[in-house]
Amino acid sequence: MDRFTVKDYYDVDVVKNLFKEYSQIKGAESCFVSFDRELNDLAGYYSGGAVLIGYEEENPVACIAIRKVSDITCEGKRLFIKPDYRGKGYARIMLKAMTDKASEMGFKEVVFTTKPDVMSVGYGLYKRMGFEELSKESGIVSMRIDLSSPIKKYGFYGRGKRMKVFVVYCHPSSSSFTCSVKEEFIRGLKDAGHSYEISDLYGDGFNPVMSEEEYLREGFYRIDDPIAEDVRKEQQKINEADIIVFIYPDFWTAAPAMLEGWFQRVWTYGFAYGDNRGMKTLDKAIFLITMGGSLNEEIRRSQLEAMRTVMIGDRIRDRARQCEVYVFDEMTRGYGNTGNRENRIKVFLRKAYDLGKEVKTAEEGDDGDNYEESWN
Repeated sequence: MDRFTVKDYYDVDVVKNLFKEYSQIKGAESCFVSFDRELNDLAGYYSGGAVLIGYEEENPVACIAIRKVSDITCEGKRLFIKPDYRGKGYARIMLKAMTDKASEMGFKEVVFTTKPDVMSVGYGLYKRMGFEELSKESGIVSMRIDLSSPIKKYGFYGRGKRMKVFVVYCHPSSSSFTCSVKEEFIRGLKDAGHSYEISDLYGDGFNPVMSEEEYLREGFYRIDDPIAEDVRKEQQKINEADIIVFIYPDFWTAAPAMLEGWFQRVWTYGFAYGDNRGMKTLDKAIFLITMGGSLNEEIRRSQLEAMRTVMIGDRIRDRARQCEVYVFDEMTRGYGNTGNRENRIKVFLRKAYDLGKEVKTAEEGDDGDNYEESWN
């Protein structure tokens, strides 16, 4: 599980290497006027400001800087995520760290300049995070955020529009911890005013077994062959939703067979794949996975990576703008784990409730690319 932290810089070479890599982006040349002077005197250039570095584990992979303009105004600069580490929500985290730092330092506003034609993802992120556009000249856009305004902080913290959430729940027992996670998540949705629909695969008696007719339709791409009514209902639930949520336990490094069968039957040709697929691009896919083992163990982390490859890399892929993965681990019974399990249940159920209550679209504060966040 990747751990991402943001720190004030302490190694000048790390800053220089990140800034230099950023400067190589094609089309961004105009953002690096007097770049040599900046690199040669980082302490002086950012006097009264700050440079923040983002680390995945111990690897410096991101940066952002604050340059003092006046006692009340600072400029946000040099937001950069190394290419191999994009799509994990790090840009959003770096922006929030920068505005929090600027506010702590006494600044009342942050100004930013960007080139939408070159940095379209960043430009969209700034707008979603509450930056307002001030002017545009020669392809360069000036933006601003008021740090003292709670309305502007809405982009980071606020609850946005009401969502339609489709929950696919899969567990054979109503007395399970997984069932409690589902109940708390739904309670959070209700308290936030979101609407939801749930497919309880075991409770509803969903048939996970693909028929021969279904195989022939999929295997030979027979687009005109009929789709079973129970499958069509699931597809309709997907297309009526903004967000899809999967809640299930880890069974032998996989989802329960019922959920595996759900994907195999519902992800049909012409709906989930094909040249003209009918499935909408969902705003977000969220996975809440319960696990008996501990993610402190390397073998469990490896198993999680395998599950992420299947669920995120294959089944969701580009069918949602973003993905979030939350793992509630160390839930095994016995083995001397009773006390630990009970303590973690309290924390995890609160987390499940908060996730339901705070659910947001990709436009309400994330960086617009697929990313994953594991939590335990």
